[in-house]
Amino acid sequence: METSGNRKLKIALLSITLLLAASTPTLAQLTTHIELETETIYQTEGTTLTVEVSNLQSAETKRDLAIQIHNEELSINRKFSMASLSPGERWTGEVEIKTREATPPGTYEIKGEVKYNSKHLTMAPTYLTIQEKPIKLEANLKERTTPRGQNNSITIQINNTGTQALEKVTINPRFDQIFYIETIEECKRTIEKLHPGESFTAHCAFKATEEASGQYTLKIETIFTESEREHRFNNYEEIRIKSELTLPQTETLVIGIIVLIIIFILMKKYI
Repeated sequence: METSGNRKLKIALLSITLLLAASTPTLAQLTTHIELETETIYQTEGTTLTVEVSNLQSAETKRDLAIQIHNEELSINRKFSMASLSPGERWTGEVEIKTREATPPGTYEIKGEVKYNSKHLTMAPTYLTIQEKPIKLEANLKERTTPRGQNNSITIQINNTGTQALEKVTINPRFDQIFYIETIEECKRTIEKLHPGESFTAHCAFKATEEASGQYTLKIETIFTESEREHRFNNYEEIRIKSELTLPQTETLVIGIIVLIIIFILMKKYI
């Protein structure tokens, strides 16, 4: 049978154990978190992934930290490193994620790991969903090769190929300064709402200045709002400016040829 003295001794030993535990530094692991700014995006769009590593539950300084965020399908392989993370400190970093037109729609798992003090810690993954763009753009140039100073035009059509209505849909061709546009308002068009299956068109007349030559890229910006979030997409069209000799240039060329012929005849005669 347990005596009163033994009971008091056990209570005293338990109290000492608890006191020592409270005063001994804990070797708890780091706290990690990864979070996407936007969990669902369209092809060619991007988002930001925030990475957070905290040393808030430990009295031990974590050293030689190596952080890796990765997903092979999205070509994500970002690495961070820190010499140390002291107790009470928090570190944050960002990973920019970009997608392409050819990125297959689907849900992608993004993983993360932390190595420190010869230990390895796996982060809870996050998931990014990529959807097919809900619009289709068709651009038709009247002439892909246009002479200097002559008129040309482009017709741009937007189709809503998605399942939801798009709001404040804007077509905005961004011409280089070498192009002259008679009415900017005619080129940039906005419609308040575009329902699934509907389309609308913008037509823009322009011409190249006399100083233009070579090949130029026309950027066509498409902007719309869906579920109170704005989306921006860019398409590109190539325009070649054809250099044509003007009348003064033609006369100069002819005179030059005549002078060369005369020089050749004189050389044959006197040499």
